[in-house]
Amino acid sequence: MIDPPSNENAVMQLNMGEGKSTVIVPIVAIALGDASKLVRVIVIKPPSRWVIIQEVLGLISKFAGKSKSEFPKSLEFDDRHSERYPRIRLLRPDAEEAILSRVASSICDTGMPGFPIARQPRRTRDLIHHYVTYWELKIEDIQAVEESLFWDETTIGHILLL
Repeated sequence: MIDPPSNENAVMQLNMGEGKSTVIVPIVAIALGDASKLVRVIVIKPPSRWVIIQEVLGLISKFAGKSKSEFPKSLEFDDRHSERYPRIRLLRPDAEEAILSRVASSICDTGMPGFPIARQPRRTRDLIHHYVTYWELKIEDIQAVEESLFWDETTIGHILLL
């Protein structure tokens, strides 16, 4: 990185979790920068869909853990290793429906980063909850959500991803 083979500009791709922002890039920038060269570090923000996915997975883990005693024959939940995401097996539809409903309710009641649904009227939150939890919707239900004031450029992606 510090001494590219061709002695010209170089582009590198480093994977997530390899210490790019905190270790590697600052060291390389310090080593390369001097009075004759300007080093420019560009860090792209992660797509918001990753934030949404991480939030939803966190809620699934939380509600699956709380539901294991309620659905002992419908759900396997293994959280023996605290440093990793728990292993969750949904064995019957009752546990799946309960967990997904609780996740949707939590999101619609409190919102999440980039998705300020908690500030919306109860009717709007209920419509969104219905929209994201049911596969088959009536045309009126779809129109009620997609024609609401909450349906805009900043929320469409969140709603459709949910």
